[in-house]
Parts: sequence; structure tokens; C-alpha cells
Amino acid sequence: LAAVRDARAATLLLMVLLAAKAFNCIGYYAHVSEVAQGCAGLLLGFTNGVGIVVSLVANIIIATLVERTGSFSLPFRLTALFYVTGAAVFCLVMPAGKLNETPKEGP
Repeated sequence: LAAVRDARAATLLLMVLLAAKAFNCIGYYAHVSEVAQGCAGLLLGFTNGVGIVVSLVANIIIATLVERTGSFSLPFRLTALFYVTGAAVFCLVMPAGKLNETPKEGP
């Protein structure tokens, strides 16, 4: 955002980024609910718990980085790296079909 000089463009960019994050969360929950129906609650509860712990630690790390560098540039770049890495891992690891499919008995 430092390169953006127009307040409207900066606001629009932030809105697009927040929408992308919202779509990311929606896609994750929908995908887990669909492919792991039998254990979706347990899986989502576990990932939410891990997310809370990580967010607490992340606040401390970000505060330390900003205090030492005097800028939010490094935390923003690290955040972007984590999102890209997370998207890549999700695409590589998550299967397209349901995890608990049972074979259909046919004629």
C-alpha cells in the first residue's frame, strides 16, 4: 500500500484483499464439511484451536518485527508468503473426492 498514493485506490485494494481472505475461509470450511463429513466438526475444531494459538504467537512476533524494523513491510511480506504456501499445500494435499466414500453395491 505504500506505493498507492490515492486513498480510493488503497481502499479498493484493501477491500479486494479482505474479500480474497473471506473467500479463502469460506472455501476451506465448505471443502472440509464436504470431504470429511463424519469428522468435520472434530477437524474444524482442531484447526480453529491451532489457529487461535498461532494468532496469539503471531501478534508477539509481528510486534517484535515492527519494533525492530520500524515498518510493517516484513510482516506483510511474510503474511503473503504464508498465504501462497498455504494455498499451494491445500491444492496439493486435499483430495477432490469425499474422504469417507463407501463403495456402492451394484447389480
